[in-house]
Amino acid sequence: GADVEWDGERQRVIIETAAAEDGAEAYIFYASADDYSKIYRVNADGTERIKISDACAETVVYSGGYLYYTDNYGGIYRCDAGGESCERLLESGAQILGFYEDRLYCADTESGAVYEIGDEVKNIASGTENAELHGGYIYCNRAGEASMIALNLDTYAETAVTMGEIMLAPYNCVFYGKYILVQDDSLYHNIYRFDADGSNKMYINSDNSRICQNQSADENVLFVNNDCGQDIYYVNINGNAYGAGLAADLPDDVVYSDVLAQSGDLVYYKNMYRMEIYRTRLGTDEVLYVGYGDGLSIFGDKLFIDYEGVYISDLDGANLYQIYPRAADDITALGSRIYAVDREYGNIISADFSGASRYITNDRVLSWTVSE
Repeated sequence: GADVEWDGERQRVIIETAAAEDGAEAYIFYASADDYSKIYRVNADGTERIKISDACAETVVYSGGYLYYTDNYGGIYRCDAGGESCERLLESGAQILGFYEDRLYCADTESGAVYEIGDEVKNIASGTENAELHGGYIYCNRAGEASMIALNLDTYAETAVTMGEIMLAPYNCVFYGKYILVQDDSLYHNIYRFDADGSNKMYINSDNSRICQNQSADENVLFVNNDCGQDIYYVNINGNAYGAGLAADLPDDVVYSDVLAQSGDLVYYKNMYRMEIYRTRLGTDEVLYVGYGDGLSIFGDKLFIDYEGVYISDLDGANLYQIYPRAADDITALGSRIYAVDREYGNIISADFSGASRYITNDRVLSWTVSE
């Protein structure tokens, strides 16, 4: 169903109709590992590539029609999508935290300042460390303090998140929608819940708990019970009086397990010892073997499993087949195509859901991002 033409001068096939349906108007920006980290833009069907900048970039991100990147000194730059204009926003030492309401947030790893970048560059906090962006808050520490600061990005108000003498930091919390989940450091790792601003501390679970990282923020919190053979349990966000149960009963020989992804009440988990991926449905004893793999991603109504190749299946694991023949990392979907980095060669590849694949770049990438 595509229009196919041959460009003899450039020695390439041009497929127009199918590419347009699969997001040909989108662009991929990347820092080339084979060309001194210079920044390139390639359209999503791989037919046109231009150099955006000769800068040596370490991280590239895209939002709101602009490309942002850090150079190897930690300077932050903003370019238009065509690379025709570029401005330096911060001099050095910056780390990109992410975006909120089309504003970019960065942390200066040397001074501890936190910056908000919109129409202007604004210093909104100082003396911070361990800063992370989650929702409408930046969470961080100040040197020597056991509490964690929740900085509201709408009001700039700061609230201390405390657990007595326990050191709280963004890296030992789980950010769960409008809540913060924390395991204390007692023998049995109780789970506590805070509101996003650090208020309303609430105890919700007493099992020997390790909170699962890759779960959806809904009414049930998934955790691994270390006293029960790495079995996966759930507890209601308001505590076990509102609902709790067993999500996955794992074999006795499992030494480590974790949740890979969640879609509604479907939970995908992995027996790390055997690399086996299973699916269960919360509130039932349903267990379904999905496949064998390193990782799993969900885009729409499809699963993508990575293991010595990329495989696609329905959410129930049915109709599994290979769409790319080698292992790949950082898989993302755009329309009815995936984009990923070939694990062996380091270049960006694309594959449609029928298994037709192609290279988008022939050079290795350090960092890459897809336009909106």
